[in-house]
Amino acid sequence: MKPMKRILALLLCLLIGTAYLPGPLLASAVTADVPKITLSEQIAEPGEDVTVSVELLENPGIMVMLFEISYDHTLLTLTGYEDAGLTGWERSEDLDDYILWLGEADSSFNDTILKLNFHVSDTVEPGDIAVTFLCGSGDVGNHDEEAFLPEITAGKIHIHGWGEATYTWSEDNSSVTATRACTQDATHVETETVNTTSAVTKAATCEAKGETTYTATFTNTAFSAQTKTVTNIPATGHDYGTP
Repeated sequence: MKPMKRILALLLCLLIGTAYLPGPLLASAVTADVPKITLSEQIAEPGEDVTVSVELLENPGIMVMLFEISYDHTLLTLTGYEDAGLTGWERSEDLDDYILWLGEADSSFNDTILKLNFHVSDTVEPGDIAVTFLCGSGDVGNHDEEAFLPEITAGKIHIHGWGEATYTWSEDNSSVTATRACTQDATHVETETVNTTSAVTKAATCEAKGETTYTATFTNTAFSAQTKTVTNIPATGHDYGTP
């Protein structure tokens, strides 16, 4: 099958939803040009949706690209994709892991070319999930049927495993800072500082000091409300009146 006919055959397969792959798109030898494909790194938690971006750099002028999307299907579900700098990507239901771009002419575009949408399993454990592209030596090429073998840098979705939150009160109890760090990567830290509310919870008497209770409520549901009671209201002292 001629190279351009292979391209059209695969595009037809994608459009009609068949599982036939015609093999490498371009039969010619790979050129010295090496386009760079990089998939982004993202952060997510179990049950969340996340988008991985695909960037193309050092583009020598490309007309066609065919990639197999590689990831752990037990941890991620590919829910869809979005065109970015290059429009017209095609993917079929029967070829979930293959995606094709065919331009009308060679494109020298350099930037984000595609976005992949994933849903993270509710039961995934903390750690990294690799997401990458696989392609053969004839699956990326130009209008002149010259093939390129791209250098592909895998992306990943980092799943947080959060440690126990800590809470730091200001010296005057007017604010509280909550902090938690990822157990897989200590550089991933979440913090939130809130002002407290206060209420007198025990009135002072002649001989005993009174108490104030301070309360901190956080927006992030991972942080629990904090309270602190302080004996800080001076006793009123005795008032014997005028003799």
